[in-house]
Amino acid sequence: ITCGASGCESVENEAEEAENDEEGNITTAAVNQFFINGKKDPNIIVCTKEDGKKYYADSKTATNIISCEGPTTEGGTAAACKSTAHADTAGNDVYYIDGYDTKNILICNKDDGCVSSLSLASETQPSHYVDAGGASSTPAIITCTAAECTSGLGVTDLGTAYLDPIVEGNVITCESGKPCQSNAGVNAGKSDTYIDAGDASQIVYCTGDECLYFSTKPSENNSEYYARLSTGINELIECDFNSTVAKKSTCKLEKTNAPKPNFVYKNYLFGREGGDDTNPLIICDSTSKCIPSTATIDGENNSYYINSDLQSVEKKLNGDIIECSEESAECQILPGSHAEVYLNANFNSSTNNKQVIICKEVVGCLEYKTNSTTTDFRYYINAGSKTKNSLEDTLIECKDTCQVLPANDSEIYVNEFDPSKTIQCYQNKGCVSVDSKANETKNEIFLNSSDLNSDNEKVLEKDLIKCKNTEGIIECKAENGVANEVYINSHNTTELIICTSEGCETMASEADSTSPEYYINADPTDEDPLSGDLIKCKKTGSKINCEVTNGKNGDVFLNSNADNDSDKKPLIVCSDEGCKTDASKATADSLPVYYVNSGNVSPSNLQEALIKCTYESEAECSVVSANENEVYVNYADDAGTNPLIKCTKNGCKSTSSSATEESKEYYINSGDTDEKALDYDIIECSNTDGKIKCIELEETGVGVYLNSNYAESGDKNQLIQCRSDNGCEGIELSNDKSMGYYVNAEASDFTNALIFCSNKKCEKQTVPDINMYYIGVGEDGEVNGLIE
Repeated sequence: ITCGASGCESVENEAEEAENDEEGNITTAAVNQFFINGKKDPNIIVCTKEDGKKYYADSKTATNIISCEGPTTEGGTAAACKSTAHADTAGNDVYYIDGYDTKNILICNKDDGCVSSLSLASETQPSHYVDAGGASSTPAIITCTAAECTSGLGVTDLGTAYLDPIVEGNVITCESGKPCQSNAGVNAGKSDTYIDAGDASQIVYCTGDECLYFSTKPSENNSEYYARLSTGINELIECDFNSTVAKKSTCKLEKTNAPKPNFVYKNYLFGREGGDDTNPLIICDSTSKCIPSTATIDGENNSYYINSDLQSVEKKLNGDIIECSEESAECQILPGSHAEVYLNANFNSSTNNKQVIICKEVVGCLEYKTNSTTTDFRYYINAGSKTKNSLEDTLIECKDTCQVLPANDSEIYVNEFDPSKTIQCYQNKGCVSVDSKANETKNEIFLNSSDLNSDNEKVLEKDLIKCKNTEGIIECKAENGVANEVYINSHNTTELIICTSEGCETMASEADSTSPEYYINADPTDEDPLSGDLIKCKKTGSKINCEVTNGKNGDVFLNSNADNDSDKKPLIVCSDEGCKTDASKATADSLPVYYVNSGNVSPSNLQEALIKCTYESEAECSVVSANENEVYVNYADDAGTNPLIKCTKNGCKSTSSSATEESKEYYINSGDTDEKALDYDIIECSNTDGKIKCIELEETGVGVYLNSNYAESGDKNQLIQCRSDNGCEGIELSNDKSMGYYVNAEASDFTNALIFCSNKKCEKQTVPDINMYYIGVGEDGEVNGLIE
């Protein structure tokens, strides 16, 4: 009965039965009709055309059955019923549809005859029997619902079977051109799995004891998989989401995308009542035979596998990962995320040499073989970390195999997944991937923890990680250290990386607020002299920070790396050619030598204003304070233009001399440490052929010199008085001395022979080459006879 907009009407069954040849082989398949059951829409109405033959129990003869055949033509006369031998000859039950009550079946055997029996079908689960009334060359099957039993061709697809409702542990399989057969559902006592031939959304699973139905519930993104266990069968049963059928699932034997070696699937029989309670996975071996398997668990860590489900592979990152927490516990399907890396639990050095699972946005999650070896390690962030912030399990180390590596705070590794990043480890958050901040003017340098933790006995080899930015592309890679080199530790800029002949290590800066530390930067990023040549560590408040800075011609700093430097050079000196370490110009026979301390940041300008270097067994330099109006010979590289160091209330700086070829300059030598009077007491600056040179006079002549450092607002001593007993000292003219002449101790002839002082100002005077007399001033500043 079909109903439409205009009402309901009865229509004929137009089904056609199958056609057979003379030998009973099917030549044309039956044409059945199918309709949705209007009373129960989850059910289907199937219309077939039968041959009209019906069977009844022969109550007289146990070995016979009564068959009655309807008319062969419309309106014709039915043939006479007859009793003939039923199909059982060996004492095995055979089955017919009960012609009297088609809801029942006839179970016949040669001993008990034929007995009408309930079909065992339910409202939700049909039952199936081999149809003994079918032709010997026809795979006929009886299908019983709660309403009736019908006969038709059995499903002959490979991997399909009907559950035998009578014989526990048996299944019915059908093959074209042959009758269907009921046999044990297991082979040699093993379990086996079939697609339910009566309902392609179901699985029939057989153990040695019984066969059971299992429903399937695949999703749009994940199919379900069931292993075939018989010897020689490699195909899996794949159940896919199908929105066009009532149960939203269709199972098939996967041939088009056949399993390959090392494929892994979630075992959907695991954990189900009557199913598999041991093996949560299906793993395919090197022959592509897929076997239910336990998960491989290493310690307390979860294990991870690539989900070989085609649906998840095609979706990319959606359900790509299988996560297992125990050998025989339910495994979960996880989405992958770009840049995630897991240890591959399916790794095998001989059959599957891909140690890690790497997830990428474009291709999804795949197994990869790393480039690591027993001597060349590679590192990844462990996406399978249980704690996510622990140093215990956030790092993967790969050699010839890969494993989770417990890390330590402040360890640094190259990120093998993305070499533009490093892996940096912290006590409070474990090991994390960090973007490099390298730019075209500044590299990043780290201590390579991989080398420190390896058995590499080659000192300095691969001790460092350097991140460089070349035309916008950043690459971090291991590099060798060089003895005596210093770098900023980019992981912690309060620290430095110091390399010696014994290797590289980190060292905390000890800079304080008034004494910065300076080092030669071993990694300037350009070829310009002085640009980025220095590392400066300074303390602001409670925080120390080290940064790259530029040098200037004439700069001099204490070398804070002198103790680690194999040459023990205590200074850093900068010239137009760049900055370098220097042993200083102090010798065993010299006075201390002085430099302006270019690193002085003391709020008191004269405190720590100078660097003083002496020499005993080796050069030693230290920062010293200066006093206002002091003058020193400058030993820095800018001494050619600024041969002096002059100190005022504003600090000390290198300065030029105004000496001429006719007139030298003289200063009290503030660097004199010789206790012998007149030795090295004054500084003499001379000009020869335009080149000025200032020296500490080893022997100073007795007498008076014009003090070239005099200034009304500074050094108020106009003269320098040198005596054999007290050495040299400055003389300030008193206000009441308005005029006077002094013999200039510098002069060797009439040129600049006198020093004339008037109103607190003094100057050199050259006298004519004739006899003349001047009022002289003695050592005590009083008039003392004449100067001839």
